[in-house]
Amino acid sequence: MTAASPAMTKTRRIPRWSVVALLLAAACATPPTRAYPEIGFAHLPPIRLAVGRIEVVERYRPPGTAPNIDHRLAQPPVAVMRRWAAQRLAAAGGDGVARAIIDDASILEEPVQQSPGLTGLLSVEQSERYTARLAMTIEVDAPGGRGNANAVAERSVTVLEDATLAEIEDAWFRLVESSAGDLDRELEANIRRHLGLFVVQ
Repeated sequence: MTAASPAMTKTRRIPRWSVVALLLAAACATPPTRAYPEIGFAHLPPIRLAVGRIEVVERYRPPGTAPNIDHRLAQPPVAVMRRWAAQRLAAAGGDGVARAIIDDASILEEPVQQSPGLTGLLSVEQSERYTARLAMTIEVDAPGGRGNANAVAERSVTVLEDATLAEIEDAWFRLVESSAGDLDRELEANIRRHLGLFVVQ
């Protein structure tokens, strides 16, 4: 390959974010490029709390506009976090209530700075960074007392500028799956540490 060919391609390339936006807009009416397994927690034992019911409160509202892209995923973080509450928390009985509060479930897209000059023109570099931030608070309000535990999980992934839509979707799936796993481990540890009084063994 000569130096002229990639240089010409680079100078003609329209901004990556607009390409991704067009691809995703076209994909809105169609399923993802491949089927992904459900990100779930049913394989883990439930955390049983001495309450009569469990409620899910969604404080986070996806803005639906850039730089957020979480609303575009087949399994957006907010849906995975609702599933976490349904599969990991169980009401063991009592007069109290436990609330799983979704404080954040965002994924932000930002451009990665390209190498200047000829180096940037002649190389395929990382183009976008996607950062997921999942935050949840568990509150217990029961006759025997009140308490809360929270956790935050944050991860980032970058994709190459020539990544296909399928490769981008794969990166998004892995990002949500790994972030949800981080959140699960931290939440369970903090629930047992700070809400141990309400945990039924």
